[in-house]
Amino acid sequence: MNSTIRKTMRVGAGGVLVVPLGEEEAGTEVDIIIAPSHSRPPVADMTPEQYREFVDSFAGSWVGDFPEATELPFEKRDEF
Repeated sequence: MNSTIRKTMRVGAGGVLVVPLGEEEAGTEVDIIIAPSHSRPPVADMTPEQYREFVDSFAGSWVGDFPEATELPFEKRDEF
């Protein structure tokens, strides 16, 4: 594992937290830090500045791959 993974998750029934990382991380030693999530108001109640900060907090955080265009199915559309 070459990077830090940050996830906000909810503790499940019985106080169990499951953090799936993937088979490629099997056998990797990791450090775990548990901290309460920062509570935030619902999006509908946010000021424009709070909303901007909310979006900035996850902007650019995509971890994964987008499918190649050749892997996507063609969409069937109605003809004119």
